[in-house]
Amino acid sequence: MQRKFRLAKGRVFIPENDPYAPRPMWYFFYGTLKDPSRLASIAGLEELPDLIYAKVHHVELRYWGPYPVLVSGETGAVVEGVAWFAPSVEVINRLRAYETEAYYDGFVEMEFKNGEKVMGRAFEWAGDEEDLADSPESYVEDLSDSD
Repeated sequence: MQRKFRLAKGRVFIPENDPYAPRPMWYFFYGTLKDPSRLASIAGLEELPDLIYAKVHHVELRYWGPYPVLVSGETGAVVEGVAWFAPSVEVINRLRAYETEAYYDGFVEMEFKNGEKVMGRAFEWAGDEEDLADSPESYVEDLSDSD
């Protein structure tokens, strides 16, 4: 689906019904942003965020160097992490900038500890899966094999 943008006097207008437009919603974190102090720093928060346990089905973790990345997984695959309700477009844009173009924030269904399920977003790998390793250790092994 194409995003439609219209520029006028340096402003970008995004149609309200654009499902890809940033808007306050739940975000799932599985790597460095699981740390409340790091998330607060990146998001520009004055207080530590309230994170809650969550998991996402049908995804798995691979590794880009030492960094875990979320990719599509087999049926039954589960990644555990934390969820947080991102309160504003400005905060979401800070998160997107931190994650760089190596990731995109795709839609996922999160399940909380109490069984409640919500739709939200998670930063998923946007690159070539051939660049990923199965573990941080196997990435280091791959580097040492290239000597």
